[in-house]
Amino acid sequence: MVAGEVRNLAMRAAEAAGNTSQLIEGTLSKINQGSEIVGKTSDAFSEVAKGARKVGELISEIAAASSEQAEGIEQVNKAVGGMDKIVQQNAAKAEESAGASEQLNAQAVQMKEIVAEMMKLVGGAGGRDSGNGSAPMADKGFGEMKGAGARNKTALSLPGEVSPDKVIAVDKGEFREF
Repeated sequence: MVAGEVRNLAMRAAEAAGNTSQLIEGTLSKINQGSEIVGKTSDAFSEVAKGARKVGELISEIAAASSEQAEGIEQVNKAVGGMDKIVQQNAAKAEESAGASEQLNAQAVQMKEIVAEMMKLVGGAGGRDSGNGSAPMADKGFGEMKGAGARNKTALSLPGEVSPDKVIAVDKGEFREF
């Protein structure tokens, strides 16, 4: 019996040793699989790290480009401000020009009226008789215009009424008598 028991124990020990051997082989296999998974995971983390570095570089480039764009926008804003100032100056000058134009127009109307009055005084508009055209001037106290000839031909040789718009420039010497 002791021998049967020892044999039983030996068989169970051999069986346990076989099971242990299988467990060890299974564990080694799983360790190898785990090691491969750890290697793959390490490679994947390396790729993730490379990607993160690349993303960091891209973000830095984007930040630099954004900074350049901000500077460009600031320059555009300054240019627009300058253009606005120039437009306002031009508008002010245009208003001044319009005011000056209105003044010149009013002065031109006054000048036209003065010329019309002068023409009446000189005898160019109404008051002319059927003579040679110099009598109305003499009647107005301007002296005798006879003999003025070619020198005074603009004032004396215009037939009929003369509009102030059509007055011809006269020689400077003609106004000495006035």
